[in-house]
Amino acid sequence: MKTASASPKARISNARIAYYSLWNEIFQKFEIRGKERDKLRHEIEFDALGVEKSSKSFNKRDFDVCFSVARRLLKNGEISISASDADADAEEGERRRYIFAIRNVCGCNDYIAEISDDKFGVPDWTKLNSGQLWQLLITLKNRMRAKSQKHQTADDPF
Repeated sequence: MKTASASPKARISNARIAYYSLWNEIFQKFEIRGKERDKLRHEIEFDALGVEKSSKSFNKRDFDVCFSVARRLLKNGEISISASDADADAEEGERRRYIFAIRNVCGCNDYIAEISDDKFGVPDWTKLNSGQLWQLLITLKNRMRAKSQKHQTADDPF
């Protein structure tokens, strides 16, 4: 029996809820009220993304960049937005998603570290960049699939 997983739209919706929640924390901390709330958020989103865009149409990269800017604002009370910051924020978001996926594919950290060391010369696989993490994820999926098929074949007498 297959279990239902959240649809891509539902995941984005959950990301949007978390995003608005973060902004509510910012508004409370800096006592921003009324129409100034949306105006500030939209201005910061425009500066961060370089285009006018509704959070309803954010993709993963947009959320990564805007989340990072909002977190820095909440933590430090200042806004720093640059193209290099946006690229670094997007890279970190991709890394977090791949690390999550890798842990879900194979929960054995020692095994993951061994493959990472063999493939990239880096035993601490959480330090890999997003491209390397993608390769590691594919490698793990292929090995898990092969292992599963091997066990199915061994159990089948015909």
